[in-house]
Amino acid sequence: MLLFYCNFISFIFSMVKNIIVLLFGFFSLTVAAQTSWEPGYILLAEKDTISGFILERTDAEMALGIKFKMAGETKHRIYNAEELTGFGLENGRVYESHSFVENNGERVFVFAKCLVKGKIDLLAWRHPQRFQPDFFMVNNSSGKIVYLKKPVKEEIIAKDGKHYNKRDKNYLSNLKLVKEDSVISALRFSEKLIQKQIIDYNQNYINEFPLAIHEERLENSIDVMAGLPIQFNSGPSNFRIAAYYNNIKPERSTKFIITRGIVYNQRVIERVFPSDFKEGSMSYKLQVLNLVPLAIQFQGDSKIFQPYGYAGGGIAVIKETYLLVKDYENNGTKSHIFPLPTINVGIGARLKLGPAYLITELTPTLTGIFLNTGISF
Repeated sequence: MLLFYCNFISFIFSMVKNIIVLLFGFFSLTVAAQTSWEPGYILLAEKDTISGFILERTDAEMALGIKFKMAGETKHRIYNAEELTGFGLENGRVYESHSFVENNGERVFVFAKCLVKGKIDLLAWRHPQRFQPDFFMVNNSSGKIVYLKKPVKEEIIAKDGKHYNKRDKNYLSNLKLVKEDSVISALRFSEKLIQKQIIDYNQNYINEFPLAIHEERLENSIDVMAGLPIQFNSGPSNFRIAAYYNNIKPERSTKFIITRGIVYNQRVIERVFPSDFKEGSMSYKLQVLNLVPLAIQFQGDSKIFQPYGYAGGGIAVIKETYLLVKDYENNGTKSHIFPLPTINVGIGARLKLGPAYLITELTPTLTGIFLNTGISF
């Protein structure tokens, strides 16, 4: 058993090293861009509405500008946030143009997505490299508009000369300003918490200002695949089967997917005991049931060909079976069942075929490196 664990640890370090090298090279293929033109409209500065088609991207990718074309046109025009008052897509995504002043005095215009509408509208400006967005709030009764910026750390020097880091709380005073008649308690800068507070506030004025909440699209898919080790002469008793359940929020990101899965591996080694083998045991069968509660998958933008890679942790239940020999004769089998933490990684590609995708994936596992094929639907 000790030898098994030592070999496993050595295998994991080797596997991670090889995967990192492969991923750097593999992700260079993920440069294809999304080309989904969706029906929508733009609002000009003069409040005129023009219908047409908008190149749908993530919130962050459309924050500074959008591509728009009229029906029947092949050429498009790029509009930035300073040129429009807003735009919307027929699938329910609505954006408004808002601005703020940087520390250097420069005014910046962005498109922010409407999350909540009511007496106070809540809009999120998402950033490409940040998890939490910044917010704009519009009080439709008083006309006040405030900008809630993510708190930044400030260095403070105390009287004793010690340096301390403290996050500013400017967003709390701005939140109180736009709500006017409400007391703001210590509220963590969180999209979920801020949105809940605005929804609760708007509930009090629902008769005068109807409440509307944007529900982000959640797309789900299932991957089912089977594979054989790249040493194809290992026999049909060595195989891998897997099923994954994927969640993606295309309005936030088309590159990152949350996936969960279950994997079964089996490896059987044909054993022939030497004639002078009097007594002992040999491992001949390894069965691995691997549960993957969470993995992060990175994929290309294209809807036709999507290279991807993933990594995540899991827990495996391993059953190792030994052949027993006593007095030069086969004396049956003996099995050990034990848990083991796992690292789950892989790289592959999806090819769109009608309503589903054809999958090919290369996966290092405890029982070898497998070439898998399957479908995603």
